[in-house]
Amino acid sequence: MFLSSANEAFVLFDNNGEKIEYRLPADLLRKNGVIVADQPFELVESEVTDSSGFALQSKIAPLADATSGTIEPLALTKVYKAKRNFLLRKSK
Repeated sequence: MFLSSANEAFVLFDNNGEKIEYRLPADLLRKNGVIVADQPFELVESEVTDSSGFALQSKIAPLADATSGTIEPLALTKVYKAKRNFLLRKSK
């Protein structure tokens, strides 16, 4: 999860190796316990249909507690530093 604004979160789902970009209301994530960037969660969507039409229902459940993980920088090897520098030069 990445907050693109105070009201919207940009998330990326992995669907059998296919990456799907999605924007969700940030308060919907917060209300369901997804409160930090990169906290894994599951989104289950279902469609309910009756004679008057249909409704889309969403269920969000965190897959890990917000405090269960940390993000730590790793030192790059010489090979990865060279690759990174090459890519950064190409992107300018």
